[in-house]
Amino acid sequence: MFGVFLVLLQAVAVALLAIAGLRPGRDRWFYLVLGTVLLLGTTGLDRYLSAEAAKRERESLERRIERLYQALIPFVMSVSEGGRPPGAPKPTGQIQILEPIDKTRVAPRQLVTGIADAPLREVRLVVHPLDTGAYWVQPVPALARDGRWSVLAYFGRSGDIDAGKVFEVVAVADPEQPLEEGTVLAGWPKAAQRSSAITVTRQ
Repeated sequence: MFGVFLVLLQAVAVALLAIAGLRPGRDRWFYLVLGTVLLLGTTGLDRYLSAEAAKRERESLERRIERLYQALIPFVMSVSEGGRPPGAPKPTGQIQILEPIDKTRVAPRQLVTGIADAPLREVRLVVHPLDTGAYWVQPVPALARDGRWSVLAYFGRSGDIDAGKVFEVVAVADPEQPLEEGTVLAGWPKAAQRSSAITVTRQ
């Protein structure tokens, strides 16, 4: 088996050298070692370039999401209260918001963490400015295998314009209808699991 592996590796080495414009000589071990180095170097370079491309794509997506939410914030904070459903729905299942805790203050961008029964298909966080009729679906949380999740959520506009305003926050797991990030709903979504609502105040 090892001999077959060496033959295959040498064939790859010769092919790589041919591509590079080099002609094999009699010392096959030299070409085997050199070809192996070339092969490993090519594989490593491909992995590096793939990782860099994935990083650039992820950063580009994050910038697009940031622009989307920044554009939506003024609209969300001005939606008429209208016929807002009374209060937050009763919790179901085991999903919880761990941080921030109820009745604390938050920044315009605040990390929200929690846990839910695993396995889960998806978790979504919904933020409701209390004096509006907007129920705002936040960015997609990072979800771990053990059911822990986290998301950097939006609470009003930057600066002092929304300081002192109150927000209700509910996390849902496996919603009945797909919830796209950035969507503004007219009420709390139905879901298999729904956390208790917490109330936070903007700094």
